[in-house]
Amino acid sequence: ILSFGQHAVNEAIPGLEHVREMGLVSAIGDIIHPDHPSLPLVDYAVNSADYIRVHFPGADIYTHDRLVQQASGGVVITTDSTHPIHVVDTDGSEFLVHPPVVEHVVDTTGAGDSFKAGFMYGLTHDLPLDHCVRIGSAAGSIQVQHMGATDYLAPIEDVLALADTLRVTPL
Repeated sequence: ILSFGQHAVNEAIPGLEHVREMGLVSAIGDIIHPDHPSLPLVDYAVNSADYIRVHFPGADIYTHDRLVQQASGGVVITTDSTHPIHVVDTDGSEFLVHPPVVEHVVDTTGAGDSFKAGFMYGLTHDLPLDHCVRIGSAAGSIQVQHMGATDYLAPIEDVLALADTLRVTPL
């Protein structure tokens, strides 16, 4: 799996092309423009609804996700704080993952990175897409209960146990 953040993607297009030629998997964060040149090369686009709202004020997130998915042909995942995570699969089917209720948010720094790390853990273990998203949600939810992004790493057993409690709703 090759993972890029939004700031490295334009420079990474040759690398994405090579990854595609090799049959490997790519994941990119916060590529929200449906006309972005990297989208056809991306297997998983993990986006933030807040980031979409900044760049597309008034946009319906689910409709926007569908446009990005149609442009990419890959999976589009959009996190939305305490709201359900919207997923559009490669075949256009959609589902929501309901994140756990977090009673004491200490710091949201690192929540998105923790989500992506949990998600990629699931991918590297060949788990079903909905399970990968549940693991990502659990990892992000645990992270926000701790200060900073580098002082705490949740035990994988805790992440997996929480992920198993999360509900998935087909759309």
